[in-house]
Amino acid sequence: MRYDFLMAAFLFAMGGFLLILVIFSLTRRELMLGFVLLGLLALANSIFAFGYAAFILADSESAMLQFNHIQYIAIPFIYLLWYLISLQQRTRMRMLPINRIWLLLIIPIVCLLANFLFPWNSGIEPKWFQQLYFVSYRVATDSGIGNGYVTLLFKKGPMYYALMGFQMLLALLSARNYFLVFRKSESLYKRNLLMLMIASLIFAFLLTITMIRNETAIIDSAPLVTGAFAIFMLLALYKYEFFDLIPFAYRQLFQGSALPVVILDKSKTLISANSSARKIYGGNLDFREILSLKDFDQIDDKFNFDLEKTGEHETVLEKNGDARYYKVTLESLRRGEKGLFGYLLRFIDVTDHKVEMQRMEVMATYDDLTQTYNRRVFYNKASEAFDQAVLDKSRFAFIMFDLDNFKEVNDIYGHQAGDMVLVEMAGIVRKHLADSDIFSRYGGEEFIIYCSNRDPDNAYELAEKLRYDLGSQVFEYNTHKIKVTASFGVSGATKQVTKSFEHYIKDSDDGLYRAKNEGKNKVVKVQ
Repeated sequence: MRYDFLMAAFLFAMGGFLLILVIFSLTRRELMLGFVLLGLLALANSIFAFGYAAFILADSESAMLQFNHIQYIAIPFIYLLWYLISLQQRTRMRMLPINRIWLLLIIPIVCLLANFLFPWNSGIEPKWFQQLYFVSYRVATDSGIGNGYVTLLFKKGPMYYALMGFQMLLALLSARNYFLVFRKSESLYKRNLLMLMIASLIFAFLLTITMIRNETAIIDSAPLVTGAFAIFMLLALYKYEFFDLIPFAYRQLFQGSALPVVILDKSKTLISANSSARKIYGGNLDFREILSLKDFDQIDDKFNFDLEKTGEHETVLEKNGDARYYKVTLESLRRGEKGLFGYLLRFIDVTDHKVEMQRMEVMATYDDLTQTYNRRVFYNKASEAFDQAVLDKSRFAFIMFDLDNFKEVNDIYGHQAGDMVLVEMAGIVRKHLADSDIFSRYGGEEFIIYCSNRDPDNAYELAEKLRYDLGSQVFEYNTHKIKVTASFGVSGATKQVTKSFEHYIKDSDDGLYRAKNEGKNKVVKVQ
């Protein structure tokens, strides 16, 4: 039986499976820690497996030399990737800083180049600079592996031993990293981390044995070992999160949701986010980084606080250019006796309810027609401002006005025309008011203004401007041109407040009454 054929078949099968693992790892949207490096590790082992399978099946020295070179595209980097994955698990860093890893690339790259200098075809005597990785080679056979089995045994050069020593160091450092994670991890992970630590020590032991021999092995089991361990790493590190936690969450809510949904692990670190969440938050959060619940505070500063305290929060997000209101809930993911798996950050669209509440609030606050404050709200806001003026001994004023002969407008042109006049009149008045002024419909065609930063003289000047503008304005309704005038009453205080809130309102009302009796379309100030 040709054991070399059997091993080649296993290597081709493993290489194909590892390629599937590469595609699987590098195309996942889940933010599993180390998935990219795992994909690269699978790719390196796949190249190693295919290269060595082709090497042992090759029927000429030149072909074997070429396939040997192909293997070494991957071999120098396998243990480095294994170490980087262990480093990610220890530091919990999704993207390792380049300043921490670029020195680690020097020996693998130099060894790769040194191997590439060795002749690619048979019959070439290597020069000194081509003997840095392999010094020479010889043809060997082994009937125990199979009749007709022929291979090349390479005499190792200084760079080969440098790479083996470097990889042995990386294997030991990987074991240390997994041990440190093992000490801090939860019981669910401990067994898998222990196995990864043992695997790293096995690598170190095998590399030690490799360094003892001055020639390569007649048949190398390393592609099978490293490939099997790459598959084992996937199961050991990601079985819990990827094969249990995430599908469970997908079945519960994730798949097909038009609303934002985010999956968090036990430490409230973001594991995955659906397309709606990425679309809404993508401009503010980098989903390639490790994100936690606290990172959402960059957009909404009460986000994490409310969810940690009550499990609920209301937030406003932009969707298709419109503001949408969401009720966010932090839900525990539990299944049977296994307890807490992680958390689901669920967004419920409450925009319609919020808009309706705002509409009702507007109805309770503003006059439906003129969109000025209604009388109840005016009393609340103006009395509060009046109390502050009393405490500060600051100036204030009231202006009350009424449209003259407004009943005639309704009788002649109709109530719709009268409503139009009231609406446009309110717009004219607003143009003259400050933000601190409180403008309200007092009743019918009667209006009142509380001025926080005007004394009665200033309020009188404002009332004159309003009287002039309203008297000069021509209101057009259909084909009709309508003119109205208004009468004003002004009251207030400069410093010392001597009357009650209601008394000052009565004074402005008395001034309005006097303006009406004195011929209308005028302003009367009451001291």
